Amino acid sequence: MQVDGELRDLDEEIKLAKTKKHSIELVVDRLIIRDGIRSRLADSLETALKFGNGVVFANTDNETLTFSEKNACVDCGISLPDIEPQLFSFNSPRGACEKCGGLGRIFKQLNWESMFEWMQAIHEFKTNDDAFELCPDCHGQRLNPIALAVTVGEKNIAQVVDMSVERCGNFFIELENQLDDTDKKISRQVLKEIKSRLKFLCDVGLDYLTLSRKSATLSGGEFQRIRLATQIGSALTGVLYVLDEPSIGLHQHDNQKLLETLKNLRDLGNTLLVVEHDEETMRAADMLVDIGRGAGKNGGEVIAQGTIQIH
Repeated sequence: MQVDGELRDLDEEIKLAKTKKHSIELVVDRLIIRDGIRSRLADSLETALKFGNGVVFANTDNETLTFSEKNACVDCGISLPDIEPQLFSFNSPRGACEKCGGLGRIFKQLNWESMFEWMQAIHEFKTNDDAFELCPDCHGQRLNPIALAVTVGEKNIAQVVDMSVERCGNFFIELENQLDDTDKKISRQVLKEIKSRLKFLCDVGLDYLTLSRKSATLSGGEFQRIRLATQIGSALTGVLYVLDEPSIGLHQHDNQKLLETLKNLRDLGNTLLVVEHDEETMRAADMLVDIGRGAGKNGGEVIAQGTIQIH
């Protein structure tokens, strides 16, 4: 064994000072790397973990390596909870920043001298961004330090969701190319799901959106296309989808990608009813129904229906 870094024999009389903190390490095995040693190494590690309370030191010619079964720092003693989905949600007490409660912003300190001023402040809290300031602890990232300390590809979850959908997709492709064979096997299914969902968002023309975008700032067309991308991922069949001008705000290039997405949904065995005025979308339809003549109570009659004959 080693006492304060000095190698000692168990047969020796070892005196320890009660007033001093000692470092005591049990030497489990000495190994020379050669063929056939894997089984002995595994047994030695298992024994060391058992007597070392989950912590093992491996001394080599050049350095001392530390291995631990626990989510804790051997040097400072700081421990971390188990990594689970709730840790990365600002809607969960496990992941939310304690200072702002997962809001990313905090209410400014106000001098309330009367009930009237207090009520006015509450009104500003609901309607006026000037009543807020960026949380000094999480800097608007809404998560606690433990969640933000977990990184993949040297980026934490807040940094990843601040990317655009297109950039995020490229990030995970680059990440997968950097993994070794073992890590690729471990991450294959989750990376497949992430990349496919990001692709669906790109296919409906939302490649420019950041994943951290607030839903209240989305346009009606953007919100529809997000829901559409979700439905594509579910791969449902026999469903009737009703869309109200999903091409609003789309560039012409992205409009073609949206049409391909709609056709894919149709080809899965679904029916799509699309309210649209875009000519390209109408020409791609299997059936057209023109309702009018006026709007609201002045409309509602089927003026024409059928297919477009392209000459």
